[in-house]
Amino acid sequence: MLVREELLSQRRVNGDRYDPTQPPYEAYKVDFELFRLLFVGLSPWGKGTQAESLAARIFRVSCS
Repeated sequence: MLVREELLSQRRVNGDRYDPTQPPYEAYKVDFELFRLLFVGLSPWGKGTQAESLAARIFRVSCS
């Protein structure tokens, strides 16, 4: 699965300019739908029967 640059560029927090002083992990904002899509497609845990529930729990933990 490939993530298109257009998809990531739409998630940019401050869409006007790139700030090189900002850490790379702060440059993009990922909503739950994109996270779920990536989790199911890329993670080995995304193939199981509880993938949706696990993705929701991990997303909630990572956002807090």
